[in-house]
Amino acid sequence: VVILHTNNIMAQPRFFGSELLGGHLNNFNVGVDFFFVLSGFIIAWVHWADIGDRSRIGNYATKRFLRIYPPYWGILVPLIALYLVFPGAGVPSQHDPLNIILSIFLVPYTSQPVLGVAWTLTHEIFFYLLFGVILLLGKRALVVLPVWAVAITAANLGGSLDYPLSFFLSPFNLGFIMGVSAALLLRRHTVPMPRLLLVASVAIFVGIMVFGGSIQDNSLVARIAFGIPAMCFVLAAVEIDRTSPLRVPRIAL
Repeated sequence: VVILHTNNIMAQPRFFGSELLGGHLNNFNVGVDFFFVLSGFIIAWVHWADIGDRSRIGNYATKRFLRIYPPYWGILVPLIALYLVFPGAGVPSQHDPLNIILSIFLVPYTSQPVLGVAWTLTHEIFFYLLFGVILLLGKRALVVLPVWAVAITAANLGGSLDYPLSFFLSPFNLGFIMGVSAALLLRRHTVPMPRLLLVASVAIFVGIMVFGGSIQDNSLVARIAFGIPAMCFVLAAVEIDRTSPLRVPRIAL
């Protein structure tokens, strides 16, 4: 993702005005797909025993809050102050009072948050809230995830969506569902030939990323194409760790 943003900056006329490696870096934003899959897996894996135990919801909410908001606010608040001091900086949406308020709490809006890259965190917060509801209602509530996946797929097969459906039914949300699915599979099954699966998943992910060309013109296809190998990578990596735990040097602990 950092490489992608570097490429976009260098392509601006005020800098070098050209894309690196003939535009092959344009698909590097798919690091987000892996991030969403990994996030869904970690939440389900770590809090599996908490599902249905309402006494654990406070601990869950506290951990999720501390993970996101303090470091995010540490960047956002100075940025908001900068735009207030320099009204000509940025774009109009970054000076919109409503967008500023919603950005502080990572509530989705028709415009990107004041800190543009925080759009991923609006999805993350929504997923945290949804999984919090699952914690309260119990494991039967997990059925909402495949229903959500079907709704996302069906809605996006019909064309573009308007806000707020474009957020709640965004193909990017499939990553969280794939991550939770990986956690469920690993709790019930072992993964055969995990090292081969690991290599294959990396090769497929990177191959599509570098040579996929315009695959992201269709967001649904792209999210599935990158989400599945990302999910397979998580399955393989966890299975390898279960059978051959990584030995961390004492000095690193």
